[in-house]
Amino acid sequence: MFERYTKRARNCIFFARYQASQFGSPIIGAEYLLLGLVHEGKADVAAFLPEIRKWDSLRAEVEAHLPKGKKISTKVDLPLSIESKRVLAYGAEEATRLGDEKIRPEHLLIGLLREKGCFAAKLLKEHGADLKRIREALKGAQSADEATPVYGMVSGHVIPGPPRAPSAVKPDSMRLQEWLKDLLSRLRARR
Repeated sequence: MFERYTKRARNCIFFARYQASQFGSPIIGAEYLLLGLVHEGKADVAAFLPEIRKWDSLRAEVEAHLPKGKKISTKVDLPLSIESKRVLAYGAEEATRLGDEKIRPEHLLIGLLREKGCFAAKLLKEHGADLKRIREALKGAQSADEATPVYGMVSGHVIPGPPRAPSAVKPDSMRLQEWLKDLLSRLRARR
């Protein structure tokens, strides 16, 4: 299910699961996904949220809103809430729309902001997060230079990062096919 997610995005989701268990929640709600972003994806999304200067206070606001129950073992598999499923689906849509193969924490941030009725989106908006601005910053960063990662934005302007090395990484299925072809040719050569 999480193959398309980058390691950091997966860590955001796994930390959300951990937080839900610590708060005694039987499901992983969108608020826990926000806690996961604050904890694990802050380095990725902070650049798109320059208005938020005190991440600890944002985390404290989320935690104050959540009911505290008896801790649940981390061995228990907690399901995603319906709104969390929509947040992940929105994040996947955003990644696809931007032409990204992988879903990054920034896409999860946009997914949270698109989920209109949830407390996490309201809280982000109260702290100055703007869906349209963040979406444009991600689009602008990609169209400006596909080989340049983005550090973030200041006053609505994208700050490019250093150029990436050309990717020589092939999908696993292509590497497997090449390996099998090589193996077959070696076996045929032995005959």
